[in-house]
Amino acid sequence: MPRQKPTTGTFFWVPLEDGTVALGQIVEIRPEVLNSITCAFYELRAPEPRDFDLGSLQPISVQFVTPDLFKSGAWQAQEASPGNPAQVPLPYRETEPDGWVGAKVIGSGIVAKFLSAFYGLRDWSEMHDPNYYQYLLLPGVVRAAGV
Repeated sequence: MPRQKPTTGTFFWVPLEDGTVALGQIVEIRPEVLNSITCAFYELRAPEPRDFDLGSLQPISVQFVTPDLFKSGAWQAQEASPGNPAQVPLPYRETEPDGWVGAKVIGSGIVAKFLSAFYGLRDWSEMHDPNYYQYLLLPGVVRAAGV
């Protein structure tokens, strides 16, 4: 897979365990937070990368994420990117005045497992803390019924 450079506004596809993909977007780049990228993940799962209308999509999670799976091309950048980053609640703003002490960066591999669990492809309570994935959801986001 070709290397990709993170760029603010870029949409990308995260492969899920059943061969489908979920949509994400880089909303900011934060080198001062362990060289992370801030990503919004949307409630959009598709059989393969495709065009989409962001206006109808809601983010389910916004996190500081390690950029390794994006840079390696495992998270495939969407054609016609970058765009304007979505207006989403940015994580850990309360820690910024203190040099980001207390902010958490989530590994991209964990994010991929979280998204698979969100869509019912993994056990939602599989982590050591059975509520871990729940903490990654934005307030008010509810998983689909029956998942």
